[in-house]
Amino acid sequence: MRRIPAVVMLAGLAAAASAGAEGVRCPATRDVWLSAMGKEADYNMGAARSMKLKVWQEFALVDFDVSALAGKRPTEAWLYVKPAGGHKLAAHGGLTDLKWLTVSTVSHDWVEGKSPRYAHDARGHGATFNESSYQKENWGWPGAKAWNVILGHGNTLRCDQPMVVADDAKGWLKAKIDPRMVQALLAGATHGLLLMDGSSYVGVNCTVASRESGNGPYLMVSTGPAGAPPRAPGGLKAAPAPNWATRELGALEVGLTVPAGAFAYRVRLDGKDVARWQVPFAGKAGSVQTFVIRDLPPGKQVKLEVAAVDAAGRASDFVSASGRVSEKLTVPELPASPWKPKGGAPKKLAGATVWAFPEITKVHPVSGKVLAEKLPGDIRRANAVWDGATGTIRLAAARGEIVSFQLALEGAFKGATVEVTDLKGPGVLPAKGVRLWRNWYVQGHAEYAMPLKGAIDCPMADNGVEDQKLQAVTVDLHVPTGAKPGAYAGAVRVAVGEDRLTLPLKVQVYDVVIPESVFFNPELNCYGGPGQAGSEKFKDSFRLAHYHRCTINRVPYSQSGRVHGDWVPKVAADGHVTDWSGFDANLGGLLDGSWFADNPRAGVPVATLYLPLFEGWPKNFRNHYHPGEGVPTNGKDANAKLKHDALAKPIGEAMDAGFKNAWVNCAGDFARHAAAKGWNRTLFQCYLNNKPNWGYTLWTLDEPFEYLDWAALNFFGRLYKRAIDDPAVYTRAWHEAYFRKGLAGMDRKRGTFLFRGDISRLMWQGNVSDGLMNIIYLGGGGLHIPRLVRDTKLRAPTIMYAYGSCNRFGGSNWASAAWCLRAYANYCDGVLPWQSLGGSSALQRGDKSGSGQALIVDAGRHGRAIASFRVHALRRGAQDCELLRLLQLEKGWSRDHIGLLVAQRVPLTARYKQAFEDEAAAMTFGSLTGQGFVEMKEGVLRMLAGQ
Repeated sequence: MRRIPAVVMLAGLAAAASAGAEGVRCPATRDVWLSAMGKEADYNMGAARSMKLKVWQEFALVDFDVSALAGKRPTEAWLYVKPAGGHKLAAHGGLTDLKWLTVSTVSHDWVEGKSPRYAHDARGHGATFNESSYQKENWGWPGAKAWNVILGHGNTLRCDQPMVVADDAKGWLKAKIDPRMVQALLAGATHGLLLMDGSSYVGVNCTVASRESGNGPYLMVSTGPAGAPPRAPGGLKAAPAPNWATRELGALEVGLTVPAGAFAYRVRLDGKDVARWQVPFAGKAGSVQTFVIRDLPPGKQVKLEVAAVDAAGRASDFVSASGRVSEKLTVPELPASPWKPKGGAPKKLAGATVWAFPEITKVHPVSGKVLAEKLPGDIRRANAVWDGATGTIRLAAARGEIVSFQLALEGAFKGATVEVTDLKGPGVLPAKGVRLWRNWYVQGHAEYAMPLKGAIDCPMADNGVEDQKLQAVTVDLHVPTGAKPGAYAGAVRVAVGEDRLTLPLKVQVYDVVIPESVFFNPELNCYGGPGQAGSEKFKDSFRLAHYHRCTINRVPYSQSGRVHGDWVPKVAADGHVTDWSGFDANLGGLLDGSWFADNPRAGVPVATLYLPLFEGWPKNFRNHYHPGEGVPTNGKDANAKLKHDALAKPIGEAMDAGFKNAWVNCAGDFARHAAAKGWNRTLFQCYLNNKPNWGYTLWTLDEPFEYLDWAALNFFGRLYKRAIDDPAVYTRAWHEAYFRKGLAGMDRKRGTFLFRGDISRLMWQGNVSDGLMNIIYLGGGGLHIPRLVRDTKLRAPTIMYAYGSCNRFGGSNWASAAWCLRAYANYCDGVLPWQSLGGSSALQRGDKSGSGQALIVDAGRHGRAIASFRVHALRRGAQDCELLRLLQLEKGWSRDHIGLLVAQRVPLTARYKQAFEDEAAAMTFGSLTGQGFVEMKEGVLRMLAGQ
């Protein structure tokens, strides 16, 4: 535990923050400037005479001497900094462009260092962004960065405040900060404070003086009576926390009753202080508070000691308890499949050979070689679904699942037909649950699934594959949820002319039911289409996605501020809806499920839907936004945007009442209308997609960059929260129930309306949107910040999705299935390819352009809606995630358990490489095989069925 420094008494009383009040000056005792950028992340600037504050890219940590406040309760605090150049517009009367300052506590200790400039500090071993002490100490655990212990992460507090010119100290700026920042310093609950710019951009290099200059930051603090000292915590308990273990280390859960007067805690294990990032601030007095201490020796018996500390820095006596640390993370071995296929020659039929292979494995139509996948042996003779010795196709299935395989017809033939019979066993799996797709090849890859109508040839004239020697057919079979578990047998019949071939088809149905309502949701994002809402093309496309357990979701407005007329009801000037008829006709079938009557999951509505609410609807914000006299509102021009951010009033003050009231009225009407219509199985999302560089909006609302962007999101989030009046969806209890039961199982009597953010920088968001943003889409699924993802999911609380792209055209489709599994293991509940619709040109060229992915295309004469096999891959991944969720619930596991289990058959190590900072790139995996997926799924089925 860091001790409060020796008392440093300064002569006189400084000017107080508020008129007439007295204050105590608390000077900086150490400071360091850090950079998160490139090689600079290993540099220390602890002896520099100034510190750069450049949004989140460069920032400062500063510690203060608060010993003069000991025994007093800070009630008001101001932070003073002296600008030291680097500004661009000098908004504060020639001082600096700094307008907003983010301040947070720091939950890991650090070394100031001795480097006066960008350099490695091998002498002083000062803090860097990557290490709290260069080459000596990490930021809490291997791989942790400074972002893990600031901004609300790692049990820290934060505040975001405007800066003003200090009227009592020439050339200084000041910001009124949350007094809890100083209370934390007094309580020993922080290792100094973070200082971060919240309102400029990367073209600005604002600096402030460091303590080495003689003009370092300082605090002016007013205090009040401290009251009675804190009591000791009650009911202290320590128990194993296996769901927080790692593959090497265990964890301990701490439970206690929060005593009166508690602000923070001091925690010791076996006499040693527990790091601040592991210890929360105190909850409400009288409540039961639990927290987990991680990264402990597995299975060890330990002595736990806890004392309460109040806001004046006074500590209670320690109380103690003993407990055992959990064992390290382990899972059982996945059961092996009883299916042991034997090799044999492919079956002959009228000059063709016939064999089966896994559902999204790619086989070249000319060479017959397997693409983007390494399989042992000859796939024609035997593979995960094919016994060549007997010509048998065999699948394992859950009830409610769509199972699938591909049938290869290799040779030259005309007029081949494929038919699947009923399958009989404990009951009947009817052939009406079969859908047949003709594989459509693009540059040698099976890319699109054309509905098979009539006969097929090889070569297929319309596909135009030169020297084609193989044509595959994909066979889907829906297993009804009411099917009895057991072994089923039927046949696949292939005919060419008078020649007939019958292949045995076996399906082992396990006593496991995949819910018909989607939990893990592959969301196919788009910005227009498919066709006009309510049109036949629109319905066909949504039906196709729904069949594959995916959801098309269109952003219903443009980045130029225009709302889509086919997605909105009619509204009055006050924002209230006057006519729902157009909205209901165009979208109602998605929300009541009536358009899906012929799909396997008949009557189940779409999992999610964007609302048309944004800053341009129901009113255009530009007619209601008054940031101040002479403040520019051109976000596209960087200098004008900088000046706007430096001079504008806070968005809540600048937006007039007419806009706010209309927005609340309209959002509230959506919530009431959904309740009246019984639309209670869809997650409605309010999502703000715009960015300034398109010229309409003034804030980066999609993939926010600076604090003011999050402040704008929070402004709309507060309006939305007020409008929908559904406090439950902002609670951890609701999110836990959603995971256990799914939306359908919760049986809510109202619609569920969530406030969404697409966040590529969760590490810099911290807790600023907690309690407002309750569904977050993460760039790359937070692959590089797994602890932050899990911690944020619980703390906010929020649903998490991973956004990016499916595998690139020409890659392994198993990568898109693995994307789902990797996302789920990293605490995400869905994936989102950022752009999913395409046109008929994709049938010849694929989607190599980089302008999105053609996952569902209008294929002209071939059909208004045709799915890429990458959509089949998403279905495979989504169904597997549903099974994994069931297993997690049954076993009481964490998702870390799930990741460890899946990795026994499907390697989940992945890379997420971006060409530019916010690119929605695809994850890339190592060696993925259909064999591994088939074995993994059946192993999970057997575990769920108790086999």
